[in-house]
Amino acid sequence: MIETPRGPLTAGEIAQTSEFLSLATNDLTQTCLGMSRDDSGSFIPACTHP
Repeated sequence: MIETPRGPLTAGEIAQTSEFLSLATNDLTQTCLGMSRDDSGSFIPACTHP
């Protein structure tokens, strides 16, 4: 399972030696944005209530 931002960038190289790849998009998003579900309470209200 690829869970780091560098993984998708090198997926072609990784695929040469692996039989299966899975991209953990939730983990990738959390890592790239630097936030988790636990952090959502601090910004979701601002996004949903103008």
